[in-house]
Amino acid sequence: MMGGHCCGILGALNLILMLSVNKKTKYCVVIGTVKTGKQWYQRRVRVIGHDLWVSCVKWSPSSEVELISGSYDGRTLLWDIRSPKSYLNVISKQEDKVLCCDWNSKNRVASGGADSKLHLTNI
Repeated sequence: MMGGHCCGILGALNLILMLSVNKKTKYCVVIGTVKTGKQWYQRRVRVIGHDLWVSCVKWSPSSEVELISGSYDGRTLLWDIRSPKSYLNVISKQEDKVLCCDWNSKNRVASGGADSKLHLTNI
């Protein structure tokens, strides 16, 4: 998988839920479950920030180290992978679960979910 960047974590997961590949670096973020039910990210570094299930992850189209994640906690968060123990910013807070998220330009994020609303946020 992409030169082996993802392979180390895949064996530790019971269920792979999603992945996102950075087109520049070829690194990928893998979200899944392990036997304890925790969520982990590429290279087995646990990201701490969401209170509930992570439902989407996407790399920034303009940064090699930034990505966004959406969660059932209703938040879309901005991350810098060099500092996985804390997110950079809450991009949006929705009334219900975030089910999808993506960048629609280098400085704008779109997210949507169970509240039936599309959220567009400039970063």
